[in-house]
Amino acid sequence: MSEPLSAPAQAAGTLRASAPQRNDAALLARDRVLLYVRGMDVEPLAGLEYAVNSLRRADPQSGPAAAMRELHDLLRENGLSLRLEDAGGQMLRSMPPIRRRSMAAEEMDRLPLLTAARRWLRKPAGPPDKERGQ
Repeated sequence: MSEPLSAPAQAAGTLRASAPQRNDAALLARDRVLLYVRGMDVEPLAGLEYAVNSLRRADPQSGPAAAMRELHDLLRENGLSLRLEDAGGQMLRSMPPIRRRSMAAEEMDRLPLLTAARRWLRKPAGPPDKERGQ
């Protein structure tokens, strides 16, 4: 027989049982929009207003993509740039430019390959011979 639950455990169980089922797409949208707003250079309350308004405009079932589109629309409507720019107006890049060139092949050390081949050739072909002590 199971032991009776304590009062806090019973309360937690009733809260879990009575809580409405949450939509995973809506939770992902909320997290994505809040994370994006957090990284913006706007006042905290203004950022939260953008987040709330974009989530209200977007369909909760549509997920993060629709909420982000609405957030971008809101930012454009309010004259905020979606580009990351420094103080001089130059776009910030997330990584340095890549210069791809052909690379000269490095000489391969063949000694490990020859050593492995010699060991493989020295192994006896059959089962170990008891007379030879192997």
